[in-house]
Amino acid sequence: MLALIQSTLDHTLQLRTRNSHLLLSLDTMDIGISPTIWQRSCFPKAYQSKIDVVHDGIDTDRVLRFVSICNKLM
Repeated sequence: MLALIQSTLDHTLQLRTRNSHLLLSLDTMDIGISPTIWQRSCFPKAYQSKIDVVHDGIDTDRVLRFVSICNKLM
């Protein structure tokens, strides 16, 4: 039983050590970006207000409006 507790504690400490650089970066950032709302929601709540969602794909509505305008001009 004691070995299981020690193993679990070791694992927990290893995970915290591996993630510490990410938490330090989050703590020191002024602003962050995320491509989707869902990805922003995966960050700790304390940091989500510092992260803006900036979609990195193609805005299909904008493309369709542009194509529509081009078609009217032709």
